[in-house]
Amino acid sequence: MISLFPPQEKRKQRRLPAANLKALLKSKQGLFSSWLELDVLDFNLSGIALKLPSEPELGSKLNLRLILELDTGEIKVNQLEVKVVNKVNTIGDGIWRVGVIFSSQTKQSVDTMKQLERIKQMLERNAAITERMTRKVS
Repeated sequence: MISLFPPQEKRKQRRLPAANLKALLKSKQGLFSSWLELDVLDFNLSGIALKLPSEPELGSKLNLRLILELDTGEIKVNQLEVKVVNKVNTIGDGIWRVGVIFSSQTKQSVDTMKQLERIKQMLERNAAITERMTRKVS
């Protein structure tokens, strides 16, 4: 497991690249709701970074599903409640990089925490393999 943090990193937990991790945002439109697929930029057990097509309000709560696609199937976490804690319009094209944290309600569910741990383990393995392959090529 890689534990070195970049000098500018202030997080307690290392962020992992979100290889094959998708988020679905629940959007309500009247009586009906639909799921909008979002790009996940990174992941840790505290929260995730997402790309959103519109500017969210700081402090707002969103309902998400996380899906990690694997060769042998997928790991799903349904009904995650997250809170928007950071937003940056990096490119200026209307796409927002948004940092969200998992709510305490989400963290209280034992099953949800087990699934988040499984996702973390799979992403750590993927990052370690990618790093080894990069070192061998260099």
